[in-house]
Formats: sequence, structure tokens, C-alpha cells
Amino acid sequence: MMTDPMKPLGVSLWQLTAARPMYEAAGRLFVDISHGLAEPTTRANLLKGLGRSDPLIGDALQNLLDRDDFIRAVADDTPIVAPSVGAPSLIEADPKVVDALIRRNRESVDTLRREIVAKSGSELVDFILAEIQELKRILFDPQNSQLIEAAIGATWWFNDQIQQWLGEENVADTLTQSVDHNITSEMGLALLEVADKIRPFSEVVGFLKCTEGDAFFHELAELEGGREARDAIVAFLDRFGMRCAGEIDITRPRWSESPGTLLPIILSNVKNFKLGDGERRFEQGRIEA
Repeated sequence: MMTDPMKPLGVSLWQLTAARPMYEAAGRLFVDISHGLAEPTTRANLLKGLGRSDPLIGDALQNLLDRDDFIRAVADDTPIVAPSVGAPSLIEADPKVVDALIRRNRESVDTLRREIVAKSGSELVDFILAEIQELKRILFDPQNSQLIEAAIGATWWFNDQIQQWLGEENVADTLTQSVDHNITSEMGLALLEVADKIRPFSEVVGFLKCTEGDAFFHELAELEGGREARDAIVAFLDRFGMRCAGEIDITRPRWSESPGTLLPIILSNVKNFKLGDGERRFEQGRIEA
């Protein structure tokens, strides 16, 4: 999904937030898993987990392990250095856990927004470095980690059973189409809503087809329906403006910094969808699930 090399700032941020050392080469990041591959028990888990998320990686690792001279196996009781991310604890089987974690995350971000405004220069850099520790606390909170692991484990189990029982593959993908908190689906539906607000105004649509760059907001206000179009785009950016293509590299311009990059998607939605298609697609996803 992200094949471009990352710039040094993007690499640095990942190294600061990772749970274990990450090594950089040619703008790409790597984790040393040779210790895990050398120990028979962790080797099986690594192959299974990485193979499920990316079959090509799983095959590549298996090819390496088939070369007996490449990685020397160690006994199961040989100490293996592993990162410590907090003591495990049982997680409640309660959907409210998700809402609580999201709420805590948003509260943390709101606090960050209030406090960062007054910072500048070296003080801003020091503030960001300190704030990264708060980010790590959220990322590696035991309850947060267990929730992610539970969701992944349930998805794998469900897909395996349905394929065995009914011969259908990746059924869990159908179930996740219209669930709450699926950020990818929510962004797509929100862009369809933006298109709904713009579609009735042919002058605005024509203007957006011809404009270039990110300065179109000022000229929109002079067109019939321009204020409605601008407000719709601004509302989307308020929710999702921190996202962008290749966003794992923090140096990539965010949508809020370069809103013009959204115009081709919005105009495609205006052309290819009808009013209310977003709600209909969401409801159709529920029906299919």
C-alpha cells in the first residue's frame, strides 16, 4: 500500500513510536525477527501471522527457513529478547469497551490541540517529543492491544470456519462493510455526502473541474452554491483532514494542507453516483451482512 521510500522525518517518527527497534535502509523500515524465527514456537506464530497478513512475506520467510544454513534453530528454553509493552489483562466481551477507548483517544487529541497552539521553535519540538510518550501509552495500552488482537483472531477464525463449512472465502469482509467505527467506510460515505451537496450547482461543478491547486476556496464563495460546497468540504476536512495518500509518512501533505487532491474523488462521485447513494450503500452493506 505504501511502496515509496519515507523521508528522514517520517522514519524518525516511526522509530520513536515503535515497540521494538526499527532499522532504516533506503528510506524503508525493517524489524529484526531473526531471534523469533530461530526459536521453534515463536517461529510458527510468526509464519502464521505474517503469512495471513501478506502471503508473499510468509512464502519468502518459509523459503529462507527451508535453507538450513540460513537461520540456526535454538532450543525452546533459550532466552529470546522481546519487547515489553505492558502486562496482559483480560478484556471484557463488551462493545462499550470500543467506545471507551475511542473516547479516551479523542480526549487525548483534544488536549494536545489546546496545548500545542502556544508552542513554537525548539519548545515545539520538545513538546512533540514529550507528546510521543502519550501516543505510545495509547498505542500499547494492554486493553487496546488485546482488542485489536481479539478482532484479528475472531476474523481469522470466522473466515476459516465459514470456508470449511460453506466453501466461501473472506466472509468477514462482508460483515465489516457497514459497521460502526470502520474509518475507511466512513470516509468514503462522507465524500459521497460532499458530492451530494455540490451536485445541484452546475456552476460549482464546472469550476471545480477547471481549477488547479488549493486556492479554490476563496473563489468558490462568489459562485451560486459556492458557500454550500465550501462548507461541505471544510466539514469533511474537520473530520478527516489529517489523512492522505501514503499517510504513514508524516511528511506527506495532509488533505487539510492540500485539499485540491480531494477534488478528483469528489468530482468522480458527482458523476458516477446519485443523491443519497451513500446512505443506500451503507444500508445495503447492513443487508448483505
